Amino acid sequence: MMDSNLPYTNADYGEWGNPNNLTYFNYIQQYSPYDNIPTKPTHFPDLFVRSSLNDNQVQFWEPAKYVAKVRHLTSHLNSTIIHTIDMDGGHSSTNAKAGMQKYAEDFAFIITSYTAWKRQMATRNE
Repeated sequence: MMDSNLPYTNADYGEWGNPNNLTYFNYIQQYSPYDNIPTKPTHFPDLFVRSSLNDNQVQFWEPAKYVAKVRHLTSHLNSTIIHTIDMDGGHSSTNAKAGMQKYAEDFAFIITSYTAWKRQMATRNE
């Protein structure tokens, strides 16, 4: 948001504030996912992070950087962290079929993670 040459950035200043102003910068940083990752190793829930190569609002390297930092802090723990990059779409799906494919991937991840968690809880209670 600090680069006013990016699309939609100036329009967002009215909603979020201009991060070139230190007051707004500090406010925005409070809810920045990357900047609020704990600095010491900690347990994260399973994560499925989706990004797109052609997204003009969230550049693909931003989620990649986030995933790399989380993986670094959870490398010794049993967290599943998946990052997928859509090579065709932009900020949303390219078409209805691609959108349905994404929903299917999301639900598969949720069901798999929940099943693994449930199994883990059953093992603890034995």
